[in-house]
Amino acid sequence: MPISESKLSVNPREKLREVVCSKLQDKCFDIVDEFLTDSIFIRRIRSETVEHLCLSQVAFKKIGTREFIEKTKPKTLYIRGMIQIAFELGTFKGLKDFEKGNVLQIGLGGGSLNALFASRFPHTKLTSVEIDPTMKYIAKKWFLVEENDKQQIIIDDGIKFIKNNDQKFDLIALDACFDGNFTSLVCPGSEFLDPLVIKAFSNSLAPNGTFTVNIVYYQPPTLNSHKNLVSEFSSHFRQCITQRAGGNFVLGCSNRDSPKFTLEFMERARKKLRFGRKLALKCDKAGMQVLAACLTSEGLNSLKKESKNITAFQMNVTSEESIRDSRPIVEKVAGKFGGLHGIVNNAGITGNSFWGDFLTPDDYQTVFDVNVMGIIRVTQAFMDLVKQSKGRIVNTASICGRVALPNLGPYTISKYGVEAYSDTLRVEQKVFGITVSIIEPGFFKTPLTEPKRIVSIAEKIWNRASEETRKEYGHDLFEKAKEIMVKHLDTRSSSNTDLVVDAYFHALTSVRPKTRYHVGLDAKLFYIPLSFLPARITDVIYTLGRVLERFPKPAAVRGK
Repeated sequence: MPISESKLSVNPREKLREVVCSKLQDKCFDIVDEFLTDSIFIRRIRSETVEHLCLSQVAFKKIGTREFIEKTKPKTLYIRGMIQIAFELGTFKGLKDFEKGNVLQIGLGGGSLNALFASRFPHTKLTSVEIDPTMKYIAKKWFLVEENDKQQIIIDDGIKFIKNNDQKFDLIALDACFDGNFTSLVCPGSEFLDPLVIKAFSNSLAPNGTFTVNIVYYQPPTLNSHKNLVSEFSSHFRQCITQRAGGNFVLGCSNRDSPKFTLEFMERARKKLRFGRKLALKCDKAGMQVLAACLTSEGLNSLKKESKNITAFQMNVTSEESIRDSRPIVEKVAGKFGGLHGIVNNAGITGNSFWGDFLTPDDYQTVFDVNVMGIIRVTQAFMDLVKQSKGRIVNTASICGRVALPNLGPYTISKYGVEAYSDTLRVEQKVFGITVSIIEPGFFKTPLTEPKRIVSIAEKIWNRASEETRKEYGHDLFEKAKEIMVKHLDTRSSSNTDLVVDAYFHALTSVRPKTRYHVGLDAKLFYIPLSFLPARITDVIYTLGRVLERFPKPAAVRGK
């Protein structure tokens, strides 16, 4: 269909490429490019019948007249979530497992998943079932989707296909959206909520397989409506988990039993409260009006049960959309108290931690996106409210932001970033009457230092590495590294997490809050003093530590 002048976007950064109409769906779709730079752009499919509804988006790079898929993390968060959740449920132990996997996608859309597979997982088998030939046309013309021995597109009704299917899949991704009559739920389409259809999906999984669903609401759901939707699926599987992915939810279900260590980990995590949760309850007990942003619905619901006074809501610090959606909640409460009197940026992850030779750029980016960019996004989003009250900002760093520790590269780099951002912020915002404090804890017992979690991550990273890299280091070195990581991150961690919570509380309430809070004996007596020593001396100390621990050299340099 030709592009008319009236169809051209009013956004100067956007260019309308084509309007494609579907006879089957009786609606049209806009293919739009949004240019981030002269050569990098995001290509989207937008529905002309539903305002602001983006059906698919992929990052592209333009070189001359040619277009290439930008090989970075997918811009669509739920796509990453639908793959990631299969790893969390134990279907895949590493990328090598994933590359051998057999994946089924119901609902092609613009081919975001196909584009990701083609650019980053070309050896993984992907079968896509799409009812509308128009979507296949869009995917092939505008999103560079190709069919080959690994990727196949079948034009068929997804429900008929799954009911007649006799294959077993390691991962099934249901991304089939609205049937044209939705009021709140956009994805999945209502026809996929039939118990017989869900049962057919369950029966099509391999023994360790994962079934994932992209859940999208046009209007914010009530807690009960979302819970009921999840229960529609969970009743047909042995275990299900949900995650927030930007404005979407991702549901993951499996027929394998939950590993025992996962159940133990979750139970201990509930008893061993996280820093942020304990601080929220402490401030609530002190009579403060507390706003608590929770990542998961489980954390949100449990906190609401714990205290009826806390205004808890769900927010993902990696998503600007999620933070933007939380703004009205914060504004409503802050407006009653003359602004926001304090922000505590506590969200953080350790991510994949191992020798740098075993890590990927994505391992670093994932940690940086939460630990550094998360703080920046939240601070910028609510800074005007803090200025109204001349309030306080408290950022969570670590002794890893003062001393670089081996095998914790992504985490260490991110915490150095937190330190630098906080120092810059403190100097810039002082003129507005805002104080900025940095919390620098040593090692404390939290779910992040759980021994079985540490071992699980180490084994996942080791197994995904090339045979050449594993031989270069040696299996005996790997086993020793696991032992030492567990020793340092768990057995030598303090169990008195109240020390960290008290530091947060002091930074929020003291007449003269400190610029930096060194928390824990290990921080005060070892790591902080170590940070003032010349690099040559710290290197000698690290070498001495390897000798005392009887840490072997990598296999490739032994005897040299």
